[in-house]
Amino acid sequence: MNALLDVKDLTVEIEDADGSWKVIKQVSFFLKEGEKLGIVGESGSGKSLLMRSLIKLLPPSIVITGGSVQYDHQMLSAMNEQKLQKIRGKEIGMIFQDPLTFLNPTLTIGAQIRESFLCHFPHVTKKEAQAAAYELLKEVGIADPELRLTQFPHELSGGLCQRVLIAIALAANPRILIADEPTTALDVTIQAQIMELLQKLSPSKSMILITHDLSLVASFCDRVMVMYAGQIVEQAPIDQIFKKPAHPYTEQLLKSIPSLTSREPLVPIPGSPPDLSKPLRGCPFAPRCPYAFEKCFKEVPPLFQISPDHQSRCWLKKDIC
Repeated sequence: MNALLDVKDLTVEIEDADGSWKVIKQVSFFLKEGEKLGIVGESGSGKSLLMRSLIKLLPPSIVITGGSVQYDHQMLSAMNEQKLQKIRGKEIGMIFQDPLTFLNPTLTIGAQIRESFLCHFPHVTKKEAQAAAYELLKEVGIADPELRLTQFPHELSGGLCQRVLIAIALAANPRILIADEPTTALDVTIQAQIMELLQKLSPSKSMILITHDLSLVASFCDRVMVMYAGQIVEQAPIDQIFKKPAHPYTEQLLKSIPSLTSREPLVPIPGSPPDLSKPLRGCPFAPRCPYAFEKCFKEVPPLFQISPDHQSRCWLKKDIC
């Protein structure tokens, strides 16, 4: 398998005055050229932190303590900050969630797009960067781009700000695009427009879509990875996940999706995700799992191979592997 991105046993910890605890636990996955990978799970499952760890966009209190990240035969996990600056944005772009948080309120839209462009192409003139920013706004479907370039983030709607973030992420034409909850806080119509835009702009680009919405993954991705408590609990091609989920958590997530054709009531997942700062014993989903038995509360299950491209971290699957 020739993977464009190859992550092996990545472990990330939070450190403070009271000690440290693991928030990402030996996560391994890959992304092939042109593939669309969906990462799903409840808030706090580690999805966004995992993606930021790939390119070391982490605060000082969060450190990578194990594993490796390899991109196109380059070991990102061993790179210093100077080398990583040449990868971030230019090779691996990221669309952050909550655009008003990540856009600078004191700079115009044009200045922020130009900055992203000039950072990776220092020999380009400011005039050329301005022209490129204009074309990017047109590409992401923003009307009257000349006016928008002169405006500040607070003068734009949430949907327009999200399109600006997409334009910034696409400025250097990266090979991998990470979209972190790109439709958060947007109404349903704007959500559909944003996903349609991403599909249109990146038909052959490798992408990672982070979301808690499995319906988005179903229409956009080739493969899905389900995370819970900082671990991968299931990963498989999209059709296998929806037709035959192999982990109780995935099954519960699917039951919580509204359906236009069924009158079955939505089934919420009982309880809350675990507190990772406290010691966990056994499967972290066991206290919320309707199928849990004694072993689930005592031993952490490994990832069992259900089929050649389907894995599940559940003791119930042990006997069929």
